[in-house]
Amino acid sequence: MTQSIWSKLFTALRGGANEVGEAIADQQALRILDQEIRDADSALSNARRELVTIMAGGNDVLSQLSAVSAAVTAQGRASWSMKRVIRAPQTWPQRPPSINMAIQ
Repeated sequence: MTQSIWSKLFTALRGGANEVGEAIADQQALRILDQEIRDADSALSNARRELVTIMAGGNDVLSQLSAVSAAVTAQGRASWSMKRVIRAPQTWPQRPPSINMAIQ
């Protein structure tokens, strides 16, 4: 019977400690909520700043791509016109291989 009393007393103490902990958390709930809002606001600001950085980098890449594309296009045109000048004219057009096989 004494063991039952000690067990109930210990359980009551644990319950009291739990109530005290909950009361402290309830009292500090607004402070905790305000801090969580500040943390979320800071994280959102960092995310926006990173997004701007990424978008600016993307614009740099697009401008570099345009420059390279223009250079390749210009090089391709120059190369194509040089091939037209250098290549000897053909008197007869070449036949596709399927026609050559049918003739033989």
